[in-house]
Amino acid sequence: MKSNQNMIEDIFNIGKSILMNALASPEGLGKQARKKADVIIDKLDLVTRDEFEALLAMISKARSKQDDLDDRLSLVEAKLNLSRSGKTKSKVKTRLPSVKQSKPKKKRG
Repeated sequence: MKSNQNMIEDIFNIGKSILMNALASPEGLGKQARKKADVIIDKLDLVTRDEFEALLAMISKARSKQDDLDDRLSLVEAKLNLSRSGKTKSKVKTRLPSVKQSKPKKKRG
């Protein structure tokens, strides 16, 4: 919570600084605003698009391997006459892999 408060204070201070600079020298405003925006972006600790896509590919590959292993395990269990009663999961195919599968919410009533 304290870091959020610090971030808000930083944003207000940056806005104040930009406004004061705009009144003093309009030609330097663009450079000053860009510097302040870069400071904020650095504090946010964002990943690049390339890093994001690489991680997405890794997740997709891991999910694919998990599905393959699940299929192989089912075949082995079938050969050994074992069953995973109550533990079978329905496969949900999605276009984009997600790290966490969401469960449908039950309606109260």
